[in-house]
Amino acid sequence: MNVWGNEGQLPLSERELALRNEFVRQYLIDFDPVLACMRVGFTKAFAEDYAIRFMAEPYVQKRITELSLETPADELEQEELDKQLTLSVLRQAATNGPYSSRVAAAAKLASILGMDKPVANTLDITSKGGVMVVPGISNVDDWEETALKAQQELINAAQESI
Repeated sequence: MNVWGNEGQLPLSERELALRNEFVRQYLIDFDPVLACMRVGFTKAFAEDYAIRFMAEPYVQKRITELSLETPADELEQEELDKQLTLSVLRQAATNGPYSSRVAAAAKLASILGMDKPVANTLDITSKGGVMVVPGISNVDDWEETALKAQQELINAAQESI
């Protein structure tokens, strides 16, 4: 018995192999067989039917396995492929899953794409026993003026460091 279970089937022509190889390549972009068929050139009505057919074929399953196990030699290329896969899975979940999954996926997708509302950096510095420069001046009025000035410089320095 053949490992892929396709004994008794007629061998695929060169054109049929090319179609299936392209389908597999397109399928591995987002793991959506219907979209893969549409990118190969099928209309939506035919794409749904052929997606089921192709995914049931041993040759297609074998090619998916083979190509899935290949890893790019370049780490940056692999990182980019992983990012694209993550984004495509999140897009699918955001459009096709149950409501709670769609909301969670959309939120994560927005975060990855930098679409979140920016967090306001606010610094509210009040005197709560923190650091304060104490000038060595004997006159109370001069001391108070110098202390306020030093405290304001400290606040400005803290705000600039954020």
